[in-house]
Amino acid sequence: MQALWKSLQESPVTWKPVQVYGHQDGKVKDSHHCLASLNCQMDALAKQCLAFLFNHLPTLESPHLPIHNEGWTLWHGSSIITHPSRPTLHGLIMDRFTQMQWVRHRCFPLEAKDAINWKACLEGMPALKPSHWWWITKHASANCGVGTTLVKWKRQQDDKCPHCRASEDTAHMLRCQAEGGHDVWSESKV
Repeated sequence: MQALWKSLQESPVTWKPVQVYGHQDGKVKDSHHCLASLNCQMDALAKQCLAFLFNHLPTLESPHLPIHNEGWTLWHGSSIITHPSRPTLHGLIMDRFTQMQWVRHRCFPLEAKDAINWKACLEGMPALKPSHWWWITKHASANCGVGTTLVKWKRQQDDKCPHCRASEDTAHMLRCQAEGGHDVWSESKV
């Protein structure tokens, strides 16, 4: 629906919506409206296209084919999340598979994974301001402006901490003992 509405908004043509009743191919031809007939043809072509895809892509359970103007979509395995609520999203990012992805990408060590109280995190996050949610999420996923990430993003040449010249990742940012390394952090807590 999102793709359809976006395409209609971008279209130079003015569109007038009309209700088209589906599944009219079993009706008497005299009462068969032109749009209902076109809808039946479109259904048949869509089924042929899907059959073609399944014959040529047999390993896919549910092909995720991009739709023009669809925007971003959220998937959990082969299932699309159509109405992502906060509890649904929290459940998806707290599952064992996602935790192991974080370990595999060295966002935190394997031994730390079981030391994190995931239930307390889930219950405690709503007490924080949204800006703190974003900070925690970006920091935990190493998707923030630290040296190692800025090099990966090709925003700077080296990953050195500006205070002590050690490699700057999210853990170093919290542990740096260089003079002036905590000034901005301390000022922001006030």
